[in-house]
Amino acid sequence: MTPIILYNNLFRNGTLTASSTNADSAYDVVNIIDWRSYTLWKSGSVETVTIAVELAGAAPANTIGIFNHNLGTAGATVKVQYENSGWQTALTFEPANDKSILKIFDTSSHTNWRIEISSLGAVPYIGTMYLAERLEFLWPPVIPVDPVQESIQIEGEYSRAGDFLGGLLTYNPIRVSQRFTLITRAWYDTYFKPFWNLHGKLLRPFFYAVDLEVNTDDVYFLQFDPAFVRRNPFSLKTYYDEFSIDLIGVSEE
Repeated sequence: MTPIILYNNLFRNGTLTASSTNADSAYDVVNIIDWRSYTLWKSGSVETVTIAVELAGAAPANTIGIFNHNLGTAGATVKVQYENSGWQTALTFEPANDKSILKIFDTSSHTNWRIEISSLGAVPYIGTMYLAERLEFLWPPVIPVDPVQESIQIEGEYSRAGDFLGGLLTYNPIRVSQRFTLITRAWYDTYFKPFWNLHGKLLRPFFYAVDLEVNTDDVYFLQFDPAFVRRNPFSLKTYYDEFSIDLIGVSEE
């Protein structure tokens, strides 16, 4: 499988409801669509709960992304469902941990979609959840592929001589930098450029996976580095010679 981007969130495009929400207004269900992964929706109990969206008209989806959650710890069973003469299940999975989730299923188009969370051993919470059609690249990035680079961000003190006196680890930034060659201009202009114009260059976050078939853990919730410059050199009319992506986020390790 080639790299995947998930960005056009159906949960933002209709009426969003949750069957259960914590009494504290800080945990409202709208937190899953506000671009800020550190704000949370939290259920009011350990009973089965659904998060649903009603759209103005049928819209397609084939991928679910979840970030900043406790569904693995809670032992949850998660179902992606749509309404068609009753609720039908498109996908069922049990998160193995609390890291980023990106799961694919067969494409279908519906007005009503929902996520059902059941078999809970703890009250579930979710920071961000996307449901949409995925953007699939034509082929893998140029090898060797480095899935992610992790660095260290600290607040430290140094002596006048330059000696490190000590510091406080604030977070571990991650970076995904990959290059692609001989991408058809038709694919780029039809699929990638709208993503860039409507989402990427606005620094809105999205899910990215290099190859879900090889490693389902290489899933990241990222945004473009503000210093990134989009370039599209070409020698042949129907192909771009190369283009690159330079993405940043926070480590979940």
